[in-house]
Amino acid sequence: MPMKLTNIILLLVVVTLCAAFSMRIFQGLDEMMGDQYWVVDTTQGDHGWYGMGLLPHVKKMPKDIVKAANTDPNVKEKYVIYAQSGDFAGNSVYGICFGIPLIMYLIWFAFILGFPDRSTPTFCRGGSSPWRPSPSAPSW
Repeated sequence: MPMKLTNIILLLVVVTLCAAFSMRIFQGLDEMMGDQYWVVDTTQGDHGWYGMGLLPHVKKMPKDIVKAANTDPNVKEKYVIYAQSGDFAGNSVYGICFGIPLIMYLIWFAFILGFPDRSTPTFCRGGSSPWRPSPSAPSW
């Protein structure tokens, strides 16, 4: 299939829209948090999610209560801060939101150009290959 400029432009538009949508999700998380911490909710039980890097059960708590509990030596239960306002915003998050889809665009762009189809290894141009034995090879 020959390369079409409209396919390339349409793919770039779709990838950019998906990247902007994912970035907007992270902005929404940041706005939803407000001026509070997300702390790990230990009342739900420990499923090992936090150690695996997955989202554990979290709850929102005011920053002053969390700071007071974590700095007071008399309080037995300390809060594990999972996220705070600003963690889901910034150049690093936006770079990931746009960087990964644009890398995928470059890979898809190579397929639109026909990259796997147009590259032929040297052994397929008439020589023998491990997948196609030469005609003089004995058949067992």
